[in-house]
Amino acid sequence: MNLLELENLRTFLENNGNTVRAVDGVSFSIGKGETFALLGESGCGKSMTSLSILRLLPDAGRIADGDVFFQGSSLLSLPEKGMRDIRGKKIGIIFQEPGLSLNPVLKVGDQIGEVLVRHAHLDRAARKRRIVELLDQVGIPDPELRAGDYPFQFSGGMKQRVLIAMALAAEPDVLIADEPTTALDVTIQAQILDLLRSLQKKLGMAILLITHDLGVVSEMANRVAVMYAGEIVETASRDAFFARPAHPYSRKLFASLPGREKRGEALDMIRGVVPSLSRKFSGCRFAERCDHAFDLCRDVSPIWHDSGGSLVRCHLYADGKPGPTEEKKDVAQAVSRPDVPGEILLSVRDLSVHFPIHKGLFKRVAGRVAAVDGVSFSIEKGKTLALVGESGCGKTTLGKAILQLLAPTSGSVNYDGKEITGLDRQSLKRARQGLQIIFQDPYASLNPRMRIREIMEEGMPGMGSEERNARIPSLLEEVGLSEDAQYRYPHEFSGGQRQRIAIARALAVNPRLIVCDEPTSALDVSVQAQILNLLKRLQADHGLSFLFITHNISVVEYLAHEVAVMYLGRIVEKGKAEDILAAPAHPYTQALLAAVPSIARRTPQAMARFDLPSPADPPAGCHYHLRCPNSMPQCEIRYPESIRLGESHQVRCHLYGKDSAGSGD
Repeated sequence: MNLLELENLRTFLENNGNTVRAVDGVSFSIGKGETFALLGESGCGKSMTSLSILRLLPDAGRIADGDVFFQGSSLLSLPEKGMRDIRGKKIGIIFQEPGLSLNPVLKVGDQIGEVLVRHAHLDRAARKRRIVELLDQVGIPDPELRAGDYPFQFSGGMKQRVLIAMALAAEPDVLIADEPTTALDVTIQAQILDLLRSLQKKLGMAILLITHDLGVVSEMANRVAVMYAGEIVETASRDAFFARPAHPYSRKLFASLPGREKRGEALDMIRGVVPSLSRKFSGCRFAERCDHAFDLCRDVSPIWHDSGGSLVRCHLYADGKPGPTEEKKDVAQAVSRPDVPGEILLSVRDLSVHFPIHKGLFKRVAGRVAAVDGVSFSIEKGKTLALVGESGCGKTTLGKAILQLLAPTSGSVNYDGKEITGLDRQSLKRARQGLQIIFQDPYASLNPRMRIREIMEEGMPGMGSEERNARIPSLLEEVGLSEDAQYRYPHEFSGGQRQRIAIARALAVNPRLIVCDEPTSALDVSVQAQILNLLKRLQADHGLSFLFITHNISVVEYLAHEVAVMYLGRIVEKGKAEDILAAPAHPYTQALLAAVPSIARRTPQAMARFDLPSPADPPAGCHYHLRCPNSMPQCEIRYPESIRLGESHQVRCHLYGKDSAGSGD
């Protein structure tokens, strides 16, 4: 018997007289110990499906038809009191937005304790031990201390880990994981996925995994369902799905993925957007975006067909037809600049940013956090340097210090032959026109009370009204938006469109270098492909340089010319992208690459425990030695010098001290 089963589920939302069919006839089942992955773009109805299962719909939502069965019994017929016994104990859920899901006025330990009070019936001492155990399981450093902290004292990734601890507290039979690792670094992601697998094996727990990450699906799922515009369009076993995705939409998702093999070309994109779910569909819901659509697709809704490995809703497989035979490119070949040595545009030398730690009634300085500690690198004109590393290692602080948004404690930032540290306000303002930044969260960085035109005008000092009137539409067109977008507000755009607006704003003053801080981390793979294509084209057209801060290694493989790996405020390895990705030297770089989920690897990598030390109290010697499988006695005593392994490849590691040809700067 299936543990969880959905039967023709339909969930509708009423919106100003319009009916939004968020979930429209969805059916699937999950057995004990099985992982079922629900895959698709934002707006397809995946999260609303999970909320329907637990009857946690918004006020405007209702289940219009169908049923949800748990262990053979209907959940929709239970009273609310009965559902409270199911939620948390029988079916746990990890929500996608940790910032919105945690109570800001309750300590995280108390929030986990609420689950245990309701479902575990432990005494106070046992409950406290269990809270600490759960926080430790999900990789929260100093769990006894952090249990007494509030959500605002945690980073986004650590909040997500708290949510995971809450969902696992009562050891549920079914775990709904809605994008459980989106906000996490690859090492913590690997640790969390390994934890879910071990608990699944121990408890026989079923997992409904909602994600847009094909690598996570490849390593976690037993079966896969692809969801589009409120309905499931393809189901298959994991192996069959990754061997040959059948639906044109599924194939486009794979084609959108960046990687090393696509460096010289533009990524394939899915044109358009997911259609509004308030409209009534007469044909295939993907027809408007499909390269293979014909008249029947627009008039008749497809039924299920067997593709020889998958069940798929597509007319291309009717009457034993083989399906789509080739993919058409929506975009032209990307133009890449020759990967040859060029002129240095930005040079950073021994840059440090230290934050004081204040304690006591009089707020005396009791220590310091070396967020950035003696970092050196350079970026050539028209090239991209990728800065990778875990959250908390200092990447964003470094990016802000380069632009002087944070005052460096010491060191030098030389832009286009001119020193910009220590400049007065007016001189710095002029220098910054050549240096711009694209922040990670475009919604938070765009003023919600201002129209797009007003937002862009802020970045155009000294321009007359006629020049602005001509430039704003031109910039919006360059990033793929219509001219009338300038009169709308940020909330009227999708995440990918908001990121395009942020890019247009950065381009307003004709910069020569842009700091991109995780610009694609929260985007679907299809929207990510659009943004990466745009950045690559802008680099080719304008000779732009990028400092690209990311933890997405596939993006690094596709976009970067050089890579710098950062750990606890210092760069531990840097060099050409192909050298570092093909032959990583530092054990930390090796661990980062090993932790990346891969669609080519069906079995997950065995991962060691990754607990990032506190940047306020880093280990003596090499900061990585407590986590390093190759640690030696000298690693505990002194920090390693920079060793040159090749013409441009440098590493800070005692493993290479005796065999190196020389040292770098």
